[in-house]
Amino acid sequence: MEDTLAPVLFKIKSYRAMASSSYLLLQDDPIDAAFDLRKILLEVAEVEKEFKSVYIELAENCQSFMCDMIQLCSSNSDLSVILNKDSENDSTTMALLRRGMSHKTKEFVAHPFIQRHLKEVFYGSAPGNGRMFIHHPHLVKLGLALTIPIQFVLLLFYVLTGFCKTSKIKPDSTLSKMESFLKAPVVKFYMHTLSYILFLAALMMATFGVTEVHDSSNDEFRNGKMTAVQIVIFIYIVAYVWIEMKQLYKYGHSLYFNNVYNKIDTAMVVFYFATAACKLSAIYRIDLAQHYLKDHINETLPESIVYFKEKNRFYWSADDPEVVADGLFAIANVLSFSRLSYILPSFESLGPLLNSLGSMIWDVIEFLALFIVVFIAFAVGLNNLYAFYRNVETPDGKDVNKAFIGIPGTLKTLFWSCFSMSAYNSYEIDVNHKLVEYVGFLLFGLFHVMIVILLINMLIAMMSGTFEVIKNSADVEWKFARTRLWLNYIGPGETVPIPFNIIPSTKWFIRIMVNLVRKCCKQADHIEDSEAAVKLSADQEMVQDANKKYHSVISKLRKRYIKSIERSTQ
Repeated sequence: MEDTLAPVLFKIKSYRAMASSSYLLLQDDPIDAAFDLRKILLEVAEVEKEFKSVYIELAENCQSFMCDMIQLCSSNSDLSVILNKDSENDSTTMALLRRGMSHKTKEFVAHPFIQRHLKEVFYGSAPGNGRMFIHHPHLVKLGLALTIPIQFVLLLFYVLTGFCKTSKIKPDSTLSKMESFLKAPVVKFYMHTLSYILFLAALMMATFGVTEVHDSSNDEFRNGKMTAVQIVIFIYIVAYVWIEMKQLYKYGHSLYFNNVYNKIDTAMVVFYFATAACKLSAIYRIDLAQHYLKDHINETLPESIVYFKEKNRFYWSADDPEVVADGLFAIANVLSFSRLSYILPSFESLGPLLNSLGSMIWDVIEFLALFIVVFIAFAVGLNNLYAFYRNVETPDGKDVNKAFIGIPGTLKTLFWSCFSMSAYNSYEIDVNHKLVEYVGFLLFGLFHVMIVILLINMLIAMMSGTFEVIKNSADVEWKFARTRLWLNYIGPGETVPIPFNIIPSTKWFIRIMVNLVRKCCKQADHIEDSEAAVKLSADQEMVQDANKKYHSVISKLRKRYIKSIERSTQ
């Protein structure tokens, strides 16, 4: 018989040797090698379930090695070089940190050195090197709130003029400082958050009917116009689509949909556009009905014209465009207000709660697998028990049983009985068939024992365990969630919040004009090729310089790590 255990043990020993600090230090890039090995170990752990704990332990060793290497950084410049690997002289890309986020290395991301550097980058582009933001955050938040009109004027001026750092604008000029202020990650965060809150305010105005349109000239027709608030909401949604398309193009579909909030954004946009389509369809048909009535006075009106003339909703059909639009709009509103939870990780007390909620949702999904099996089992049994009495009536014309009539009625009765919203005597029938009642009583009672007493309490225990796990590592979970939030605003792009991002800027027009001139010019191809060659050469030089700095810092960290091991063994 072939020995299958020996190869597996040899594989574990090989991975154990590769996960040791001695082997990782021999690599050209120890931190990058630790990332790759950790990813491989986690993938192997999902395949070989028998030794999953061993592989997870080795993966954690790789993460501990990465944290130890970061711990040996002696200056902020060394840490910046490590975190901004392959960034082409850009100190805000945080490439290594973004990789840690994608690999979910929470201990690495939450390292104190990394979090301090991230905080300096997030606030550092602000005036005064961000000291006021760091030491007096509440005062600065109040200042930003009081200067909202000025900030929107600056944004509009930035969009229309398209000022940027050129040879004619000095780095210490007022325009350059204004641009640096608007591009500061903390300012972008507050401006995007404020813009979204204004969008929610517009939704509330539309929901409570603050601005209703009343057309006195057409009192006999239903309302066929959009309100000003609805137009503002539509503009916001168009701007939202534009910024989401840019993110999808920038990050790719796999990385884009890896973020749960991007999935919420996609669903929200789809529902809002479906709402707008239904609303515009209704407006178009009402307008056609009005024009038809003007052209055919004192004539018999077709049914379609009479229908869209009716203002009373009680006479509208279930698939009326406005009825469908109201349903879609309600779902989109729920998603929109749920989307506001993305700012919770910025608060230390609320961030872990949001993480707990996300983890508990997975507990509910796992619980549903067992719940659905038990639920369907009792539903099928009770439906078969009362199937004969589905269309049977008593001599006085009453239904024998209303609770378990058909699969839909049975499912509805059992579901609401989980929340004590169904009658306790649902199993009774108005026929002298006591055996059926006894069996129904037994099944209905056993259902409550299984669902309410056992499964529901098991779900509570699962969620309590998840909450305790998150609570024990609340600091790490909060910093990891806050890092995900902050990285969205660090780096170039997304300076202008919605809906200002759909306003064509002067830079956009200038870029189009330059491209048109180049295409019309005879030497355009030659000039474009020479400029591309110069740019490529400059980029290659920057990449080479960045690699030299990176490997120089890695070499120093490697020596410090070896010395630390020597001191610990003495």
